[in-house]
Amino acid sequence: MRKLLFLPVLLLCLAGIARAGCDMNPQPMEVGVSYDYVRVNTTFGVPTGGSGGGTTATNTGLNLNGWNAEAAYNPFCILGVVADFSGVYGTPSVAGFPITSHVYSYVFGPRFNWRNSSPVTPFVETLFGGAHASFSNSGLGSLSSNAFEGNFGGGVDINLGGHWALRPKGDYVLTHFGGRTQNNGTVSVAIVFKFGGA
Repeated sequence: MRKLLFLPVLLLCLAGIARAGCDMNPQPMEVGVSYDYVRVNTTFGVPTGGSGGGTTATNTGLNLNGWNAEAAYNPFCILGVVADFSGVYGTPSVAGFPITSHVYSYVFGPRFNWRNSSPVTPFVETLFGGAHASFSNSGLGSLSSNAFEGNFGGGVDINLGGHWALRPKGDYVLTHFGGRTQNNGTVSVAIVFKFGGA
C-alpha cells in the first residue's frame, strides 16, 4: 500500500519542478480515441482430466485488443484531470480451452504535463477506478466480476498541427479480482482533439 501512495507523491514533486509559469496551454479541453492493447494476467481452474473431475489452477496471460476513449480538462498549464474508459476483447486459448474474454475499465485522476516549446509534450498520470471482467467457455463455465483498478504510467503528446495530436502511452494496470492482485499492462495510440481556448 505504501508503494501505491509513493507514486502520487512522486508525481506531485515532478509537477512542482515543472515550469509553473508556462503559457503553452491554449486549448484546455481534450478528447481522444484509440486502439488499446491489454495484457491481462489471471488464474483459471483447468480440468485435470482425471476421473475425479478435479481442476488445477493455471496462471496465464491473455492478450486482448479493443478501444479506449478519454476526456481531459487542463485547468492549469501542468495539471489535467482525466476520465478514461476502455473495453478489450478476445478469445485466447488457455490449456487448449478457448476463453471468450471481455474486460471494461473506468478510471479517473490527475495527469501532469511537461509543456515546452517543442511539439512533444511528455506526461505522467495516476488513475483510479474500477474494472469489469467476464470470461466464459462451454466446458469450463463462466465468470463475471467487478474489481478495483489503478493505472500508473504516461506517454507523450505529439502535436500534429492545429487542434490535433498523436498520443502514444503505456500504463501499468493493477487490478484486484477474486481477492488476488493482478499485474497487467496496457499500451495505446490515440488521436486527440484539443479545444476550448480563447
